[in-house]
Amino acid sequence: MKNNVYCINARYICVFLILSVILVTLSLTQTTYAMNLPKLKECLDACAPNLGVDENGHVFFKDGLKINKKTISITNQLHNSLDQQLILPVGKPVTFTMKIHSTNPDDVIHCGLGVGIPKGDFLFNDATFQINVDRTFDHQVTTSYVGDISAFKNATAKFENTAKSAKCAITFIPTKYMPHEMFAISVYDDKREGNMYFVNNGIFFNGTSLVESPVIHVLDGDGYPSKITLSDKTLVDMTTGVDQKGNSWHLVNGFWKKDYVSPDRSCNYSSHGYHRFCSNFDPLVIDEQNIAKNFFDTYYYPGKNTTLYISQNSMENKTSFEKDSLNYGRLHDPIQNMIKAITIFKGNNVNDNLDQLIKKLSK
Repeated sequence: MKNNVYCINARYICVFLILSVILVTLSLTQTTYAMNLPKLKECLDACAPNLGVDENGHVFFKDGLKINKKTISITNQLHNSLDQQLILPVGKPVTFTMKIHSTNPDDVIHCGLGVGIPKGDFLFNDATFQINVDRTFDHQVTTSYVGDISAFKNATAKFENTAKSAKCAITFIPTKYMPHEMFAISVYDDKREGNMYFVNNGIFFNGTSLVESPVIHVLDGDGYPSKITLSDKTLVDMTTGVDQKGNSWHLVNGFWKKDYVSPDRSCNYSSHGYHRFCSNFDPLVIDEQNIAKNFFDTYYYPGKNTTLYISQNSMENKTSFEKDSLNYGRLHDPIQNMIKAITIFKGNNVNDNLDQLIKKLSK
């Protein structure tokens, strides 16, 4: 039966059957997974390790975390209440004690602490430093460190079992202030099942830093290298510093900028006169201009390309000089005028007056 619309190709039938089998299989798989999801009462005896509150909200105990013997209430895994923030001194020991609930405490093989996590980050690996404690099946404990190990010292750890829980205690001495106060706790068993807790507005360490202030290498506005040392020895304020030449710097929008320093305008008089930035400098220059102008014009008559005879000696020698057009409004013209005056009158009977003038101007 060719070209019969009611004729169904055998290949299309096979494809349809295969798709039906796949859809039925997926439906059964979803149903089975839903039936195996943990329920509130079923998890009470077989939940992943936790600090006293399981994933269903069941509370086993309320002292799952203590810092220096102060209980920190852990109500969920993302953050806790804001009224539990701690401010502890730099240089004093800090102990984090974790009470870990587990059906079999021997299965708990890891506890970790991450300190100095940026607020809102919720990434354990972004902590300023981490202290991780692991143990083997025969209770051999090893401790490892990740991150800025200069931020703490003298770290120790204990990992042991109690009646129905495991206990992990991590002690260290903070050595400097850290700008991020959030910390995190991680616990898991030999099957890598467990929980991680992030405590927002957690802990600050204040006090004089036990480590050297960090040195920041930058280039100044002229392209020369500068080494900036932070001014605040507590490292709380990390936005101000001083370079090797004593210049002050500030961190502005992520960039270090050298503070502007006004030129020295003190008016100490020296053998060279006043400093150019001294307030007395400009009036002195004006006075010198007037003196040079008056003195020179006394012996030098106006007119361009005219011959001028000075004194008997000059007239006898027929010494002639040509006058240039002079402009006394510019700063350096008086200096040029003085040079011309000295050239004209040198060796003539006005030397005494010229010497007196030069002495007066050089005082």
